[in-house]
Amino acid sequence: MIGVRDDTATMACPVCGDAFRAEGRQRFCSTGCRRQRGVRTAGRPSRRS
Repeated sequence: MIGVRDDTATMACPVCGDAFRAEGRQRFCSTGCRRQRGVRTAGRPSRRS
């Protein structure tokens, strides 16, 4: 059984750690943090010889 989400609760941004109230499926506190996360997780092409 899936529990009901508590939309009034705050959560911590996974990038900067600031607390914020998420709206919908929002995971990051700001666009800057969302972009920073994308930069960190973007994979570089492997260099195979």
